[in-house]
Amino acid sequence: MDKHVLVFGTQTFLGFSLCEKFVNEGIEVEAELLEVKNDLHKYLLEERLLMVGRNALFHMRSKEESDNLEFVDLIIYCCDDSKDGDLLAQDREQIKYAVEMSKALQVPLVFISAYSSSVEKQKHSIHCEHYFLENLDKVTILKLPCIYGPFQSIVTNGSKYELKERDFIIFIKDAVEAIYKLLGNFHHGKTYYILCESDKQKGKESYYNRNFEEGDIDIVLIENPISLKEGLKKLADFNEKYKHLIKEKD
Repeated sequence: MDKHVLVFGTQTFLGFSLCEKFVNEGIEVEAELLEVKNDLHKYLLEERLLMVGRNALFHMRSKEESDNLEFVDLIIYCCDDSKDGDLLAQDREQIKYAVEMSKALQVPLVFISAYSSSVEKQKHSIHCEHYFLENLDKVTILKLPCIYGPFQSIVTNGSKYELKERDFIIFIKDAVEAIYKLLGNFHHGKTYYILCESDKQKGKESYYNRNFEEGDIDIVLIENPISLKEGLKKLADFNEKYKHLIKEKD
């Protein structure tokens, strides 16, 4: 794994989780994030920043500071997964800047997105992916199932957060560990799909792409993922801790 990375999309659930993993592994992180306006999302992001912000390896950067960045080993771009149309619009502008940085620093870029049942999110992810592929020679695509876990959502006592067995999902810790392991041994220019072993056996990789062709991609398997029961318990504990923040499901 490289020792100095520039991460776009730090405001996302996956993006910040990756940043936490990187600094815990001794990797220096230059973090770019979009302007979050949702009060709950902003509060949770601030909570996480307090947890990692004092680490000397973690640097929040403004655009002006990034313009003066002289060297990183790799650029990672986490596609925004928000319901917020404003954030998606910001993301479509940010990808242009990420391309500029990749060319200026002469380093490859890895684009990471997670599957969503939302048509708008799917369109946005496809738009970003195509933009990178059309404008960069060295871009690698990582695709994941739906991701869930602490800091993703808050639920009040009067609501239930349910993930059914049929859903195409992965716990955040499993996702981060799989990405980290892959980034230590991957080939630039390829497309990788990260799957739980059970989902591969059920042929669920077709969820990623309606025109799925196995020969077009490499599949990375998570052999012993956190069980749905254990994952939901961790999410429920988190929701209980922060339930006072909202009156209804975010």
